[in-house]
Amino acid sequence: MSVLSPQVGIVAHVGPAGKTQVEELQVEELQVEELYAKWTVGAAVFFVVLEIAYLAIAGLPSSGKPWVDGTHFVLGRDFLNFWMGGRSVFGDGPAALFDFRAYNA
Repeated sequence: MSVLSPQVGIVAHVGPAGKTQVEELQVEELQVEELYAKWTVGAAVFFVVLEIAYLAIAGLPSSGKPWVDGTHFVLGRDFLNFWMGGRSVFGDGPAALFDFRAYNA
């Protein structure tokens, strides 16, 4: 064949298993998708089991008062601080954050 032959671009390279490179890439892509799906399901199961174990150990919160941990701090205190920061920006300012009694009330 010459370099100018129209059949030169049609040649498909065959891999060791008799598959073309495109077929090998499709198989690898499917393997990656299957692995991703398995890891996603595994992570979902892990977090569901973790949440159930957490609720079983800590118990359900009462509806009348907030959930507290072993040191008597409200669970989610970081979220509460973040929430209070946003409220102080759009509210009366951060004066209540620096008042010890008002902050811990």
